[in-house]
Amino acid sequence: MALGPKLWHKIKQYLVLLIIAALTVAVVIILINIGYGVSWTGFNAYTYISPKVQQYQREKTLWDWLQLLFIPAVIAVGGVLFNRALDQTNRKIASNKQQEDVLQEYLDKMSELLLNKNLHTGQMSAEIIYVASVRTLITLHRLDPSRKKTILQFLSVSGLISILDLKEADLSGANLSNTNLSNINLSNTNLSGTNLSEANLSGTNLNRATLSNAILHKAILSKASFVSASLNFSDLSDATLREADLSNADLREANLSGVTLSGAKLIGANLGGANVSDANMSDAVLDNASLIEVSLSDKQLNEIKSRNNIDTTMKVDTSNIDVLREKTPHTGTYGAGLIATIILVPLIAALLSAIIYIALPQLPGSKLMTALGGTILTLMGWLLVSIPYRRLTAVDRANASSYELLLNRLYQLQALITTLQAEPKLETKSVQTISKEEVSNSLNAIYLGLTQKGISWILGTGYVNMWRLMHRVDEALIDIEPIEAVIHDALHDEISLQDATIENKDDLLNKLRRALKILDQGGAVYLNQQVLQDDQTKPPDHQATPSAKQNTVNPKQNDGLFSNTINSATQARSIIREVRFSLHQFRDDRWDMLLRFRTRLMNMILVTGLLLYVLVEFAIIMSIGAEMLKAAIILYFVGAIVGLFSRLYDQAKTDTSIDDFRLAAVRLLAAPLYSGLAAIGGVVIVQRAILTNNNVFDLNLTNILVAAVFGLTPSLFVNALQRQADQYKADLKSTQTSSQAPPGVKRGT
Repeated sequence: MALGPKLWHKIKQYLVLLIIAALTVAVVIILINIGYGVSWTGFNAYTYISPKVQQYQREKTLWDWLQLLFIPAVIAVGGVLFNRALDQTNRKIASNKQQEDVLQEYLDKMSELLLNKNLHTGQMSAEIIYVASVRTLITLHRLDPSRKKTILQFLSVSGLISILDLKEADLSGANLSNTNLSNINLSNTNLSGTNLSEANLSGTNLNRATLSNAILHKAILSKASFVSASLNFSDLSDATLREADLSNADLREANLSGVTLSGAKLIGANLGGANVSDANMSDAVLDNASLIEVSLSDKQLNEIKSRNNIDTTMKVDTSNIDVLREKTPHTGTYGAGLIATIILVPLIAALLSAIIYIALPQLPGSKLMTALGGTILTLMGWLLVSIPYRRLTAVDRANASSYELLLNRLYQLQALITTLQAEPKLETKSVQTISKEEVSNSLNAIYLGLTQKGISWILGTGYVNMWRLMHRVDEALIDIEPIEAVIHDALHDEISLQDATIENKDDLLNKLRRALKILDQGGAVYLNQQVLQDDQTKPPDHQATPSAKQNTVNPKQNDGLFSNTINSATQARSIIREVRFSLHQFRDDRWDMLLRFRTRLMNMILVTGLLLYVLVEFAIIMSIGAEMLKAAIILYFVGAIVGLFSRLYDQAKTDTSIDDFRLAAVRLLAAPLYSGLAAIGGVVIVQRAILTNNNVFDLNLTNILVAAVFGLTPSLFVNALQRQADQYKADLKSTQTSSQAPPGVKRGT
């Protein structure tokens, strides 16, 4: 079960505190370890012999540290906690007394109006009723949820609830279950989080009211008005909404299971993601309603269709893409943040361990302290950094350009889908009907996929999968679009295939040109190459002819379900669709190869970083000299810097017009890693094998020059990898035109 926003916020708070505490403990341990190596701190043991007397001091023990730090810390923490608890208790008592005083003052004033002014008769002046209404609204705003119910009970028993104007009242969080609130005006009221289970609100005016996260289980809401009300995330299970008006209401993610909506008006309502299982929707009016991510049963679809006369094969509303924009920032996960940043963890841990080892004096036990200190600090920093980095793993941040292109394509589909929904539904399962269902299913999968949490966005596979679905939509639209749009896209496909590196591009071009000529003789004029002169293809015959290919055994077997007729125009559209599928498949495969290549390179960097970390920790445990380790680090950085500048120079000459899902950044990270290791290896080879020098890591000019030269050698390996990736990018670019939009957009993709 997914964690709620509030629970996740609390977990993050405790996690941050835990990390800060662990970092503090690690720093204290390191400082104590340093203190043992310096005599003036008084931590270590020493013997002082003066001319007259000999002095000796033992080193600090665990008990000394408990007396110095632990016991005072316990007393201090206990005092703080006690004072905090006492302060909270006093505040609670004061707040409770204040709430009681406000409630009692209100009851006294209203009782006075009832006894002296006969307010309950409703015959008093408008000024007195207005004053009583204002006093009620102010008091409701000041009281806590438990006392708000007391006021409503008082108003109900006294008969004032139908006399006073309660619109814009604050009833949030109150427990109003089994309360009679029928036929009153609660427009613009704040009822968010209110418990209204089994309450009677029939005929009540709740226009523009806020009922987010409200509980309305088994509530009676017949003929109630919820025009433009906010009911998102509310629980309306088993409620009665017979003939209720929910026009333009926000019902996103609401629980409508078992609800009775017979005769209800849901014109323009937003039911995105709502649960409507077992809901009675007979005679419900759903004109222009948003049904994104709504799973309707066949019975419900028939009920909606019989009332609204709509084509349910295209039950996708793309006009409310703002729903996606609200959900996508929450698709990032902490686990994805950890995976995205893990590649640097071994390198940083090795570097910190080496720095701590060089900085600390060489004392017994300091080797283990150094290894653990660098590792603990790195792990704590990794866990801490991954918290804010979680946001960067969401679908709208992991690859913002691809995300925006997807949304732009969805916006482009809006007008087309709206037009297709307005067309009358065909009685038989024709190619057009099947393609409409395919468009509907693919778009629903895209909407659902863009709101899914996981690591697929930071890995890039999520975007590739979304574009595969979008390409299926583009291909299915060929069977539905007006002929002008089909010809326009087919001509663009021809341009894309001209320079493509697809093996069977000549066959695809020939099929495309023949199909375009069959579809429209005038469109063939714009082909870059005319169809062969000996092609005697006939003009399109739009008269339907029996197709023996569809039902070879019994042509009447599927009458009433599938169309048994076919024409040349439909055949031409099918051929154009086949060509576009081949073009899309070629491009999608190349994107997938780029992602696989990037993932493989990241795994190589991670494994190499782990080996480097193990090597550094082994050298520390084996008590390598601090000066030797310092020289090795400097030589490593010399090679790394040379390799980095070499990589930057090569990368400046590469083509950046194709999005490589940060492959260039991964190569940029790999260059200094392997160049530094090559520099260390080169110095060892030259000093031991050639110069036969036992002191390998002397920090002299010769070793620095050797490190710089060997730092260039990994560029040969990286360049070989780059050529392989550049081939994939070249294949992708070959299917683009000079005026083509970025990859992923329908035109030319």
